[in-house]
Amino acid sequence: MIILKPLQTQSINDWKSNNKRSVIVLPTGSGKTIIALDIVKNSQYNNILVLVNTNHLITHWKTHIEKYNLNKKIEVKTIQSVYKQTNLNYDLLIGDEAHRLLSPEYSNFLFKNNFKDILFLTCDITRYDGRETLLKNLNIEIINKVTHQQAINEKLLSDFKIINYGTILSEGEQIKYSQYQKFILANFKKFKYNFNMVKTMLYDPIAQELIRKFNLRKQLLSTSVSKFYILLKILKEERYNKCIIFTENIDYAESVKDFLLFNKIDSGIYHSKTNDSAIIDFRSNKINILITVKALDEGFDIPSADMGIIMASTQQHRQTVQRLGRLLRYQEGKEAKLFNIYIKKTKEESWLNTRLKGLKNIIWR
Repeated sequence: MIILKPLQTQSINDWKSNNKRSVIVLPTGSGKTIIALDIVKNSQYNNILVLVNTNHLITHWKTHIEKYNLNKKIEVKTIQSVYKQTNLNYDLLIGDEAHRLLSPEYSNFLFKNNFKDILFLTCDITRYDGRETLLKNLNIEIINKVTHQQAINEKLLSDFKIINYGTILSEGEQIKYSQYQKFILANFKKFKYNFNMVKTMLYDPIAQELIRKFNLRKQLLSTSVSKFYILLKILKEERYNKCIIFTENIDYAESVKDFLLFNKIDSGIYHSKTNDSAIIDFRSNKINILITVKALDEGFDIPSADMGIIMASTQQHRQTVQRLGRLLRYQEGKEAKLFNIYIKKTKEESWLNTRLKGLKNIIWR
């Protein structure tokens, strides 16, 4: 049985009022999947396509479909597996993490197939390249931009704090960082400070070197030795039930696991080259720390997770909202904590400010 909160019911009503072709924008963790399945259950749709972007989300959707015993023809597929197909016909298209469907690679799928009605779901439809404007060409409206506080008030989400924990580079790291910055500042202006322009001019040796320096700077900031000791401090001093540690690549995630093991702290690790054993252990309370890359940014539901630590991240607001959402699954009395470990007075501090825009309950240390 699907029991909806007023905000969820309002989302469905708004979708119906917008000719059943809309984007429902709700914070991660506030029940977008439940909204979609309620629509399916109380409709005449018999030919439904759910599009996701990872196999993990396929499992997520199939589990919920089975749970609610929906006697409908529902196909759940990754966009990567179908984006070249044309002339498909469906009563309803459900697009989870819909911002991804608007990419240059996948968006043609939306125009070359036939969907009577469309329901897009996301925590943030805005894209860095502005391609959300394609929604107008598909007659799709953006509705229900619900804030975290509204969702917390309705007990869709647990309350939370975001704690930004600053540290500094070592002397050797600072020398390297200054070298990278000097080259970037001297040459980026040639491309009007436009990163996309740099990527389109890789025939230019300076553009090639700029990309290399950008990557080296990001790697240096992400993997600074000082971050490991802040991580250890947080894990030893904070009270938590289950903690997810977010990193940006597999090598870094493995380094974090090795560091914790050296300090006699047990943890699991999950990324594209592992199986689900760590997730199973995390769910069953065999471990209470899980290290991941980006694989758990979307569609990962463990209500008892109440602390997250971001060791490294992009400047994308959406990624922070998604990671925060991993911790906000509602439990009575829970207050989640999301730590951002960042390097003070560097580009990383600027990226952090960018991705936290619009979020509340922020503490700086």
